[in-house]
Amino acid sequence: MERLGVYDKLLMIPLFTGMGKDELEHIVAKTKLLFQKVEKDEVVVSEGDRCGCLWFLLEGTLLVETRSDDHGFMVVEEQSGCHVLQPECAFGLRQRFTRTYKALTTCNLISIDKNETQRLTTASLIFRLNLMNLLSTRLQKEGHKAWRPTPHDLRQRIVRFMADHCQHPSGRKVFKIKMQRLADEVNDSRRNVSQCLNVMQQNGLLLLRRGQIEVPALEKLS
Repeated sequence: MERLGVYDKLLMIPLFTGMGKDELEHIVAKTKLLFQKVEKDEVVVSEGDRCGCLWFLLEGTLLVETRSDDHGFMVVEEQSGCHVLQPECAFGLRQRFTRTYKALTTCNLISIDKNETQRLTTASLIFRLNLMNLLSTRLQKEGHKAWRPTPHDLRQRIVRFMADHCQHPSGRKVFKIKMQRLADEVNDSRRNVSQCLNVMQQNGLLLLRRGQIEVPALEKLS
């Protein structure tokens, strides 16, 4: 990837937003950036891997798999464009990835070692503020979830369950979950959940398969 292309891509990543050309050139020159091309179907990181560096997706599309703690169900999403892979996992109590990232297409990524990241937070005010803003925003969103009114309508509870288990509130999602497990999660009967999902399928909002629910566009459910 050409250096000019690297500058343009880095500026699209939240941690580098707002930097001037001189500062960005200095970072690229002084920071150990590991460039990596990942071919389709290759795994970038797996759930449980130690998060010893920050991973940045520059180009391509990743499949993101998130499993429940008991591995009773899983959500699969797609992530495209410039993105940071779980920066919150590089610090704190549990410094391991909680999701698996696989290449859906050929992807270009950059990784920055954790020690280099710590040096950047000291040397660059903009990088430090961007990292704080990114982590704070995620914490605020997660902290707000517990205080929202509980939906009383079954369809709304199903939609809330789906949205709460996704990284992003839009795009294609695949929920690999049994009907009884979903019924338990939304506190209703398997029969009622099945009927509700079938109505949503008739309205073109989702596709039902054995043990799987595909949602073409999550934003259309609400």
